Amino acid sequence: MQRFGAWKRITITPLCPRCGMPWQVEVANALGKAVVKGKVPLFRALEIWDELLLLPIRQMAIGSIPQLLRLAVQQDLSLYDTCYLQAALASSLPLATNDKKLREAAQSCGVTTLVA
Repeated sequence: MQRFGAWKRITITPLCPRCGMPWQVEVANALGKAVVKGKVPLFRALEIWDELLLLPIRQMAIGSIPQLLRLAVQQDLSLYDTCYLQAALASSLPLATNDKKLREAAQSCGVTTLVA
């Protein structure tokens, strides 16, 4: 598999925070909303995106859809939130969230949570 530009930057750091794919969608969504609301011009949102790709974040496999779906149903979470929970479970790292339902699900699975 070839890696290009930003993907190469995102995967090369061996010791770094790890997360599943949803972070990219979540950040892109927040940037898009900021542009639409007039808080940030599009060119700056794109610059911010490029800057974020320089952070030492490594993608990690978090499981198959059936595995995630089982955990989502078991914990009564969206599949989206379940991706974050599974990433914490797979990496044995704490989960940073202010979402009460996700925090409770994480704690019930034995995952340490961090709250702002």
